[in-house]
Amino acid sequence: MSLFVYESEAKLNQLAPQVAGLMSASAKDVVARSRHSLKLFDDTHRGLPGQLAYFRNEIEPASRERFLQPISWPWATDLGIYSYQDSPISTTHVVTFVLGYEPRKLLTRTASAEIHSLAEEYGRYLAYLGVNLDPHAASFASGIEATRLTHQDFRSRRYYKTIFNGADTPDVNALLTVFRVMINFGAQVLPLDTSQESWQTTLKIRFVTLYHVLTSLDTLRGSKRIDIARAAAGKLDTILDTADSRFLTSAAIRPLRNTLMHYGIDPRIPTGALSLHAPLYGLVPACLPGHSHATIEGAVGRQIELTAAALNDWASA
Repeated sequence: MSLFVYESEAKLNQLAPQVAGLMSASAKDVVARSRHSLKLFDDTHRGLPGQLAYFRNEIEPASRERFLQPISWPWATDLGIYSYQDSPISTTHVVTFVLGYEPRKLLTRTASAEIHSLAEEYGRYLAYLGVNLDPHAASFASGIEATRLTHQDFRSRRYYKTIFNGADTPDVNALLTVFRVMINFGAQVLPLDTSQESWQTTLKIRFVTLYHVLTSLDTLRGSKRIDIARAAAGKLDTILDTADSRFLTSAAIRPLRNTLMHYGIDPRIPTGALSLHAPLYGLVPACLPGHSHATIEGAVGRQIELTAAALNDWASA
């Protein structure tokens, strides 16, 4: 949602300046932070060390102060994990990370009213674009079965020492948890169904999510500042050393990623080859001669399933 709003407003401001007044400055700040969180380790402002520090110094302390203080009861918890079909698809820390709110501000008693107000501003903006609510429309959400949703609570300091790379790197494990739930969400909750009107949006979300998880994992693998255990390095190799992974993060595919992320056509894509009536508007063959939207669908489908399985296995190993 933040990407839809942030990127469309950036383009529409040039064509319809009146959209600039549809959202408050504070709401725009939240939208911008939320949208930039999608870059993960590719965020030029934070990068790998900055994202680790953000979790360590802001998100986790805010949760501990809110739920464990002033008296840290033995049964008290500060991390909630939400699963679908037994696969984690979100956590309270991940929500804090991607929502765009300042962590300590998000956990105050007045936050719910502010979030409600922000949602109304999102709604007014989307309504201005012509969005109508159709109670009979089907989307990925239509297939979600509430009985498959489960929830567990943990102490974050204990939990992050028991997963992924082990007790020596809880900060890294916290970020790997972000990657894990984002990929699981794409694999479990956003299965691609080309019969749905929103299939192109679903494919875009799966592709952009997978792209940034893969490039972030590659950044982690190449980092000299993080001590990755040999077993963990093998898990990264399993995910990254595939033909699909190399294809989906190649330099050739970058113009497609840029166009789907920023809404402006990358200058390297010949616009004459595009069509409003073609799948994904003809972006794939224009960007990658010899390929079609089915190529991207297949590669994303195979790689997102492999990455989800590998991350889930790694987290519990």
